[in-house]
Amino acid sequence: MTKIEFEHGGKEYDSQYPKGIPTSISIETGKGKFDSGLVLFPGGHSQNETVSLTNILQHKFIRLGSLALEKDELVNFVLNLENIKDLSNEQLMNIYDCNIKYSDEPIDG
Repeated sequence: MTKIEFEHGGKEYDSQYPKGIPTSISIETGKGKFDSGLVLFPGGHSQNETVSLTNILQHKFIRLGSLALEKDELVNFVLNLENIKDLSNEQLMNIYDCNIKYSDEPIDG
């Protein structure tokens, strides 16, 4: 983290918000500098057409959900969220019911 620097993009970036989420990243390594240039609609933004929003959300659900749910329950939980339009009112009332697994590890803070 000590090698990361954040900079305000200035007027060029500010003028593009809230149309998009203007951002960029520049990485310097021993092999050179890599620069994304201005990205107005990063992956996950509803206007981004270069990445699969479905794949991003599924990956996010699984990565985060695996911290709190057992595998079988997580699969059913994600399937319900992905197919929410097909659920009955009764199923929707209980969509977030789950057995959260809690850690015995103390939280460092």
